[in-house]
Amino acid sequence: MGFGGKALEWLVDALKTRPEGSPDFIFIDCPAGIDAGFITAITPANEAVLVTTPDITTL
Repeated sequence: MGFGGKALEWLVDALKTRPEGSPDFIFIDCPAGIDAGFITAITPANEAVLVTTPDITTL
């Protein structure tokens, strides 16, 4: 069973509303390619930072 986008949104919202304060950044590692895993990982994102290697297969 996978970890769906709604569950990830709930987790990010829970982190944002902690009594101790909200984190400045939440890093979510997502898989390569534009498939269901990638879409799930970016669901709660307001902004994105792309980190890659100069390998031709990663581009």
